[in-house]
This record gives sequence, structure tokens and C-alpha cells, in this order.
Amino acid sequence: MTNIVDLVNMDLTNLQREKVASLIERIGSEYEYEIVPVKVEDYSKPLSCFPNVEKKVCLDGGSIYYGWKVHFGNYIAEAERHAVWMNDDDELICITPTEKKEKSIIFIPDNRPVDNKEQIDNIRLNITGRAIVDFWISLCCIYRCITGHLYRRYRSNCIGDCGPV
Repeated sequence: MTNIVDLVNMDLTNLQREKVASLIERIGSEYEYEIVPVKVEDYSKPLSCFPNVEKKVCLDGGSIYYGWKVHFGNYIAEAERHAVWMNDDDELICITPTEKKEKSIIFIPDNRPVDNKEQIDNIRLNITGRAIVDFWISLCCIYRCITGHLYRRYRSNCIGDCGPV
């Protein structure tokens, strides 16, 4: 795996490095973060990293590498489950289009397998110290719990193996 942590440290502010370190701790990753280049494939679709990388592996070899993509907003730092492509030289490359068309992403490796049928909530950290942001983060968690429960219930009823939930 590429180890460019020294280069990464030049790109992030002290606050961002501190929040990324907190996200790494919350995730339980044994790896440091990396700056991963974005090289979008023609067939790649936004918000579809898992199928995008699976297709890349089928077409070009290499392997899928799981982790978390880090976003910074005005109020929160957020990590979302993500997949990148690892080529035969062990270089990580993000092939999924980003919302802001970034040339690179902050990536926390966490190569524990992902069940694509399970919804995994993002991990959010308040970067302002304001209580209202903590409240909003709590609401996001509650929303995900409700929608995740409804999604599991829908799948159970469609599959027919669990009966009423």
C-alpha cells in the first residue's frame, strides 16, 4: 500500500489532521490516512464506488480496497464507507466521480469486508464546538436507525424468510 503520510500532512490543516485522527480512532482502523488520487473511469457512476471498483477489477485486475472517504464541511467532518481500486503496484486509486470533482480524496484504509446489502451509517464529528451541531449529528443517527430498520423490514418481507417484523 502507498505510504504518503508525509505528503498528506502538508495538505491538511491542524484541525483537519486532528479530526481525521479522531475518525481513525472511531473507525478502529489500524492504518493512517492517505491522499488517494481520483482517476474516474468512463463507466463509473457517482455514489456507486462498490460496483464501480468491482467492474474495474473484472476489466483490469487489481483488487478492491475498502475504507472510509473523509469529507469536511463548515460544521462537520464526516467519514463514509468507500471502496477504491488497488492496482498491481499496490497503489490506491479512487475511480468514482466525486461531487466536487476533486483530484484526490482523504481515505482511511479499513479493509474489513463490506456487505453491500447492509447500509452503513457515516461517522460524523462536530468541528465547531456548537451544541446545535451535536444535535444535528444525533438527528442524522436517529434518521439512519429508522430508515435502516425500514430497509431491513422491506428486504425481509420481499425475501419472505422472516415473516412480519
